[in-house]
This record gives sequence, C-alpha cells and structure tokens, in this order.
Amino acid sequence: MNKGSSPSTSGLADEETQKALALRAEKRAKNAQVKHEKAEVCKEEGNKLFKQGKYKDAIKKYEEASRIDAPRSFYLANIAAAYLKLESWDNAELYAQRALLQQPSFTKARYRRAIARKEKGELYAAIVDLEILLEQEPNCVEAQVELDKIQQRWERGEGELGGYESDDGYPQPDESRIELMSASDTTDFQHAGNGIPCRFYNHSGCVRGVACGFSHAPDQKSVRDALGKNVCLYFLIGDCKFGPVKCVYSHNRAFLTEGRWYDDDEKTMAARSIVHTQGTVDDPGLLPYLLGMLDKRIAWKFDSERALKWYAANRPGSGSQGKVNTGKNNGKGRGKGKGKGNGKGKGRGKGKGKGRGVIASGLRGAHQFTPYQGSSYDSYDELEDDLMEQRSNNMGFTDDQLEELLSQGVKPWDDDAWDVLEALSSL
Repeated sequence: MNKGSSPSTSGLADEETQKALALRAEKRAKNAQVKHEKAEVCKEEGNKLFKQGKYKDAIKKYEEASRIDAPRSFYLANIAAAYLKLESWDNAELYAQRALLQQPSFTKARYRRAIARKEKGELYAAIVDLEILLEQEPNCVEAQVELDKIQQRWERGEGELGGYESDDGYPQPDESRIELMSASDTTDFQHAGNGIPCRFYNHSGCVRGVACGFSHAPDQKSVRDALGKNVCLYFLIGDCKFGPVKCVYSHNRAFLTEGRWYDDDEKTMAARSIVHTQGTVDDPGLLPYLLGMLDKRIAWKFDSERALKWYAANRPGSGSQGKVNTGKNNGKGRGKGKGKGNGKGKGRGKGKGKGRGVIASGLRGAHQFTPYQGSSYDSYDELEDDLMEQRSNNMGFTDDQLEELLSQGVKPWDDDAWDVLEALSSL
C-alpha cells in the first residue's frame, strides 16, 4: 500500500480516472506488441546472417532488435553466440552475463558464458557455470563433454582464478531476475519540449498537449505514475523544498506502482543516500539505473545501454569493484571437494566458501573508515570525494561497506543490506 498519499490534484473523478488508466494500459500494450514484432523481424534477419557466417552483421541486427524492444535475454544471448564465433571472449562473456541477469535459469546463456570464460583461461569460473547448468539439465551431453575437458585442464594446473570464487555462478538459476523498465511510446512520454517540466501537465493537466512548449516527459528527478504524471523524486524521499503547490512535479502517490522502493522505509533511505551523492542527480543515465536497482529493475531509457554494461562489468564477482579485496579460497584438493578456506592462497579446490581478505583501508568495521591522516589522501576533501565516488558505484555503500556485505554473503541490493551493515557496525 502506498504510504501517506496526498490529496489528488489530477482533477479527475474516480470513474474518469479508471477510464484514463485503462486507456493508457491498452495503448502501452499495443505499442509493446508493435515493438516486439518489429524486433522479431530484426532477430530473424540476424539469425540468417549468423547461419551465413556473417557474425558482425548478425550482431548489428540483434542490437537493432534490442534497441527497438529493449535488450531481452534472447537477443543478448544471440549476441554472445556471435562474439564467440568472432573469438571476442570478453564481449561474449559480457553479453551472456547480461542475458543471465534477466533470466538466471537461461541455460544457453550460461553455457556461452562458460565457454567464454574457458577461452579466457578462467577455468574455475567455467566449471562453476557448467556444473550449475548440468544441475538444471543433467542430460546435456555438450555441457558434460566441456566440463570433463575443462576439469582435466584444471587438474593439470592450468587456468587462473577469476572474480570472487564464491560468486562465480552469479546469478544462480533460482535468483530473482532483473526486470527491464521499457520506455513508453505515448506522445506525452516523448514530448520533451524545452526540457523544463510542465507544472500544469503534472498537476491538473495541460490543455495544450503536444503544442505545449514545456516538457511532459519523465526525467531523472521524477517517477512516472500510471496516469503519466511525473511525481517529484525529492517528495518521495522527503526532501522537496517547494511543497505540493509550487513544485513543478506531482506530489500525489495515489497512482504510483505499488511495492517499489518508495513504499519501503529502508529502500527510501538508500534512495535518499543515492540522490544526495554528488553527481548522480545530474546524470540522466546513472540515477534511474541506481534507483531501479533498489527494486532489481533496469530502466531501458536514459542511456541504459551504458548502465547495463556498467552493471554487468561491476557486479560482485567481476573483479571490477574498485578497492574491494577479498581473500582467495584455500581449498587444496583438485577434485570436487567443497572446502571453505579463508586464506589468500590460490588453492585449486572447488570450495564454495566466502573468502575474507583484508579490507582496502585495513579495517573491518562497517563504519570504520578512518580520517585521511596516515592514509594516501592529501586532505579530508579528497577522502570525501573518493567516498562519494565509491557510493555512486556501489549503490550507496563505500568500498569497505561493500566488502563487509560480500563477506557475509549479502548483495548491496538485498532488502536487508542496511540492517546487516548496522548489525556489523555494532559488533
């Protein structure tokens, strides 16, 4: 249930409101169907090019389908397959990873990620993927053959450990999927005008329609509701200084989608931290992405291609988490043992324990980031700037805090992440 709804300023009677909602829903469904059909044509053209060995051209068609209908998992998995043929292993792994984020149980995407990892020499990670796949499809001969070959190489001492060993299988097949938030095709959604929000549109309604010189479109400082109104982001985090009358955005919660971050006190606190992180509000790509991730959703607008690539490259387990430094698994066997080592050695056992290395600052407490004295920072301002950058990269957490969460098996977007952090800080 939406909390604290303010009186509606839409000027519509209940019956008229329900009709307006139904009409918008119908239009969105029709637009979505048209986009999907166009994208499927591109995908089929890509499939023909793939069979002809024209892999680069096939990728262009799959990418075109993604732009039309959002980057669906099957488009991304096809791109991964084409990159495998081109022996572009990094790109193949990236696109397979992005497909898995949307559909964690997608075995084709997991197989392609495993092959890309194998070719990169990340044999342990490839083994993890193939074992997960075979748990889903025990009779998959192709995966079993690859697994046997890679295990033989691994037992000979080949390959390197990659990422956080405990998270090489992320996302697990039973994990919740990342939801795509597709852009609308309605005229008001597309009507950007002069870029300044139209107060009339967001309140009682703008009679000028597309002839209005101001913007009816959503932006990074608002959240779109079911009536197409743009609800003030600062109002939702409790920080709007203009109030419901003077603000150019709506202050009405009544038609917001229920169950999102703004209906949860802890997620609202996290959103407030994100909004107040330097640079996020001014970045039309990053802010919607970060807020969407509080609900495990990715906004397919505002340069989302960049956001998707950033997420896939910076996920826990990618090895791209800035200063975060986890310990290496210390299992010593080369068989199928599940040892839980805590040290820094690169043991070849397939243990699934969570390594706990040294935090970048040398401290363990969740809130124990020391002042700049005795550190590599020249001033407190420099330290603060670095912390702000860390928070923008880690969904509101510093690198040290992220390390603490990962060491406990907690992801930064988990519902209880902030509770866990508070508990750790009290130890």
